[in-house]
Amino acid sequence: MIKVAIADDHAVFAKGLKACLEPVEDLAVTVEARNGQDLLQQLPLAPVDIVLMDVRMPVMDGIQATARVREAYPRTGILALSVCEEERTVVNMIAAGANGYLLKTAAPEEIVRAIRGILQSNYYFNAHLSLALLRQFSADRPLCFPDAPFPQLNPREKEVLKLVCEENTNIEIAEKLYVSTRTVEGYRSRLIEKCGAKNMAGLVLFAVRRGIVAT
Repeated sequence: MIKVAIADDHAVFAKGLKACLEPVEDLAVTVEARNGQDLLQQLPLAPVDIVLMDVRMPVMDGIQATARVREAYPRTGILALSVCEEERTVVNMIAAGANGYLLKTAAPEEIVRAIRGILQSNYYFNAHLSLALLRQFSADRPLCFPDAPFPQLNPREKEVLKLVCEENTNIEIAEKLYVSTRTVEGYRSRLIEKCGAKNMAGLVLFAVRRGIVAT
């Protein structure tokens, strides 16, 4: 069972979102929070697999809460759900540690697809948050890791990084490189550590900004 937390100060939307997820047999909303602080108070008692995070909330907003959750619960997925389409907000959420970003107008099917994508690949890109859009953002907005030294990556690490940026799953990368999925997971972990990223989405931003992946 995939345990889901909803952090949103709009009660009507939160109840509607929960109702949309209830028919999905392997998903269960186990935490409902009205802001980031409320979420952080509940998570120690009720750990979850993924948080559906609103961006604009009182007391503690989604960007602050995302950074705190990412630090305290590095394995927990975070999917931003917002009415905000501003480029800077999208990138700031990803930089804070979100694994994906959807507008609240997204269909329930896409939200479920995003949840599964994050749990499988650690990130989710759609038409709104595509690699092309990330490249556009990072080309002139060094928001993620502007002061980080350029990491020295060996040829295989660069190869894995490029495949990650092409949205390949661990299994697909393993098949292309003729290695085990465990080996790919090891490369992903080392790349995140070397590049100073918080998750795979942040790693893609870093790779594009540093010119490792062509724009």
